[in-house]
Parts: sequence; structure tokens; C-alpha cells
Amino acid sequence: PYVVKYQVDFLSKGEVFNTQYVLSSDEVVVPQAKEQEGYTFAYWKSEVPEVLTENVAIEAHYYNNALHAPALETIHCTYDPNATVAQLTLPSNENGSWEFVDPALPVGDAGSHEYEVRFVSKTDELAPVANELVKVQVAKKAVAAPAVSASLVYAATTQKATVTDVKTDDSLYAIVNEGGINAGNYSATATLKDVKNYVWKDTDNWTEVDEATGILTFKYTIAPKQVEFVIASETFTYNAENHFPTYTFADAFDNEHITAADVT
Repeated sequence: PYVVKYQVDFLSKGEVFNTQYVLSSDEVVVPQAKEQEGYTFAYWKSEVPEVLTENVAIEAHYYNNALHAPALETIHCTYDPNATVAQLTLPSNENGSWEFVDPALPVGDAGSHEYEVRFVSKTDELAPVANELVKVQVAKKAVAAPAVSASLVYAATTQKATVTDVKTDDSLYAIVNEGGINAGNYSATATLKDVKNYVWKDTDNWTEVDEATGILTFKYTIAPKQVEFVIASETFTYNAENHFPTYTFADAFDNEHITAADVT
């Protein structure tokens, strides 16, 4: 009788470096993979059959040490109450790209956050990359301050500063602008409702800006109205009685509105 032996070749980068001739039921001794400069052995591309029925060749697979995933850097974005991490851009290169493990997560409030990401490789020559945490820095969203002005003179009626409310969302800030009737000092305020996530911009016309509380204050004055007191030119003859000259208030409302505080 004759004995059939099968040839088992182990290859590294296409070249045979180990050959064994074995019976169909003999155990094949898997050798240590041949070292390749610039590469790291990963695994054998196929397994040795338990029972050989033909010659086989088993190729070693290597990871290319020169290949890498792109570095993760802090992602900067501006607060958006409706944003999810899927809207953020993660780095990629010719070897693959990073993606969020849970892309439906909200980005969150202004401040610093970390989210888990994984690398999706485009090549089997890149060693597996472990999941990492990427830092996301969320900046406060800038809100344009309302335009404000006042040039007021006493008019015997309620007056207040002119505040142009430019917001489209009532949840952003509230305006208090009551004004007054009499000459004097007054103020109007605009207050952010969410100072954690929003900050004022374009505040030059406002008198005071408190970033900690999100309160803008505009101080203004209702100036006294200038009134001309006119005494008629008259001649009186002494008669041992009091004489009262005729007088008028030019450009006045009526005598009831003539007070020292409101007119000069």
C-alpha cells in the first residue's frame, strides 16, 4: 500500500516560509509567523483543516504599522437646543472615519462634554482601533440686544424709552420698560432668560451690561419742559390797592402742569 501525504504551505507576504508534509489525519504544527519589517502579525487568513483531503496554503495577515486613524481633537460648536451629536463633524482619512456610538444624543448645554466614538476602518491592514471619548466644547449663543434710545421732554403723559424688540422667540429674554409721566430719571431693562446658554451682543447703546445675570440696563431722563413766563407791559396808577400784572405761560399746557420739577 502507498501512503498519501499532503503539502501544507504557510505564506508570508505571498512567499512560502514553512512547508509541512503530513498524513490526512496528522496534526499540522502552525509555525510562528514570519516577521515583516513595518508590519505586525494579525492572524492566519484560514484555518488548518482537521482532516486534509488536498494540499493547502495558509496565508499570514499583517497590520501595516504606518496606517493609523486620524487624531481626535476638541470639537467647537455653538449652543443649539435642537442639535444632536450627529450634526457634528468628526475627523476622517483614507483609512476610515470616526463616528459617534450614539448619534442621537443631544449636544447639550454650553460647556464641555465628552461623547464615545468608534473608528470605522476602510482597510483590513489597519489594526483595530479602540473606542475613544471626543471632547465637545459648546459656546454660548450670542443674542443681539434690542436697539434702545430716548430723547424725552415732559409732556404731561406717560413716556418711555424706545426699545426695538428684535427677537423671534419669546423664550430668549424679557423687556421691562414702564417709563413715567414726570420729569426725572428712569430705566429700561432687557433680561436673558437662560444665561447658561445665551450671551448678549451689540450692547453699545445700553448703559449697563451684567453678563453674570444677563441684565441690560438703559438709563434715561425725561427732561423738564421749558416754559416762557410772559408778563404784559402795563402801567398802573397808585390807588392804595394791590395791582396784579397780566401774565401768561407761553407753550404751556395749563397751570395745573406748571410745577418746578417738570418745567424750567
